[in-house]
Amino acid sequence: MIDDLHIRVDRVDDGAKQYDHKRSVFVGNLMFDIKEEALSEFFSPCGDVLNVRVIRDSTTGIGKGFGYVLFKDSSSVTLALKMNNSELCGRKIRIQRSQENPKGSSTSKEGKQKKFSGMQAKEKFYQKRKMLKQQRKFGLSTSQKTPSKLNKRNNERTSFKQKRKGK
Repeated sequence: MIDDLHIRVDRVDDGAKQYDHKRSVFVGNLMFDIKEEALSEFFSPCGDVLNVRVIRDSTTGIGKGFGYVLFKDSSSVTLALKMNNSELCGRKIRIQRSQENPKGSSTSKEGKQKKFSGMQAKEKFYQKRKMLKQQRKFGLSTSQKTPSKLNKRNNERTSFKQKRKGK
């Protein structure tokens, strides 16, 4: 602890993140501005807390509303689960056993499409809209591979790759 702040240092072994899910709990419905210290104090009656991880947005640093608590002993997890639906900072929190890859998780890479949220979703939407505008502008339908334009003389669509007769 330095200046009343906890500093978390992750150790790098082989590049893969390893978590002991038997000694960890998932905590949901957290306030977005919650501090790790508040969670550590809240779960201290359950046993020795080794680590608290509040998941935060990488660009803004604001919490995403969930986190993980790692205990020294797996028996502390049982006590922590009994605190489900208790109140922390004015909100009812959800406490569950930590799982390696929960069902419906967007981190699963087994044939699931990545879901975008927030600014990523907005950015993806505008990219798609821009692409559709360009397709309409050049007369490209989803089944065509080359853009076409409307020939004003005979009202037919011609590909840009086709050369006009007489030129």
